[in-house]
Amino acid sequence: MALNIGSSAYRNYQSNMGSINNTMRQLSSGYRINSAADDAAGLAISEKMRTQITADQATLQNTQMEINAAQTGDGALSSIHDALGRMRELATQSANGTYTNADRGMLQKEFSQLQSQIGNVFESTNFNGNRLLNNDLDIGSLSIGTQDGAMSAMDALNGAINTISSQRSDFGAQQNRAEHTADSLSNSILQTQNSESEIRDLDIALAVMENTKKKILGQSSMFVMAQARQNAMGVMKFLQG
Repeated sequence: MALNIGSSAYRNYQSNMGSINNTMRQLSSGYRINSAADDAAGLAISEKMRTQITADQATLQNTQMEINAAQTGDGALSSIHDALGRMRELATQSANGTYTNADRGMLQKEFSQLQSQIGNVFESTNFNGNRLLNNDLDIGSLSIGTQDGAMSAMDALNGAINTISSQRSDFGAQQNRAEHTADSLSNSILQTQNSESEIRDLDIALAVMENTKKKILGQSSMFVMAQARQNAMGVMKFLQG
């Protein structure tokens, strides 16, 4: 009888130790599922979710770059917009009949500098090595050195300002669309991560409690085995005596 009790206690001890070792692996990794042996179906679903998360994160990164590009383009156009506004102001002054040609010559100097500045912005604005702006403005030949030239420049500059406003609207629409996409992707990633975590991650508190329980059972099994061994030795002595 003692031998049977000892054998049963030993099997319980082995089972508890196996469970304790498995729980320790889970606690060290933080995952309930570390291999297909733990939960084959759960592992397959978890890996599929992780693949989707990785793909969505890559798309989100590309979308963020699109937002940054749109912001860069709009910022450059904003500076061009300001320069055109100042050129329009200079042209209006030069068109005034009270100005002399000498006065217009002084205005022309700043006007020419702004023309050059706008050209440089168009040429130098790029994102990740790609040019963002196309110079569709025809302002390089404009001059406000004469009253007639100033009058013509005013009309041309009004058209240029409208062109830039339209281009800025395009960048704004691109940015809004990309930001909406980024928000949607961020939400999808978060929800998928939460779902994947529920499948794969370990409930630490529950695992610690279960591990403690198994340790107590293991110690109880050891005590039972020790008692069974002692009783068996007593029986053997009795039989031998």
